[in-house]
Amino acid sequence: ELCTDLQVELQGVNSVRDALRKFTEREMLTGANQYECESCKGKRDAYRQSTVHRPPRNLLLCLKRFSWTAFGTKRKIRKPISFTMEINLAPFSSRAAEISSPVAEKTEDGEGQE
Repeated sequence: ELCTDLQVELQGVNSVRDALRKFTEREMLTGANQYECESCKGKRDAYRQSTVHRPPRNLLLCLKRFSWTAFGTKRKIRKPISFTMEINLAPFSSRAAEISSPVAEKTEDGEGQE
């Protein structure tokens, strides 16, 4: 693919690298955010993670400069965000995620468990 666009959050980060790190963090889905399992038709705790599978020739980063307040109004994030003209995407790749993720164990019923 020649071009890929990613929307990255700026809340709590100081650089594009930090924003990419936050974008690719592993997230635990629990409670109201549980994953709906197609096999058992029930809701289950699960992990979700977004990564870059194949580095694109051109990467377009959309910096989300707005956040929502507790009162439901938008607030602009005005702080400076540092960046470089070239970004090594290897730490944010699918391969890096495979290496750093703990291996899920199979239980007797064949379901994955961490």
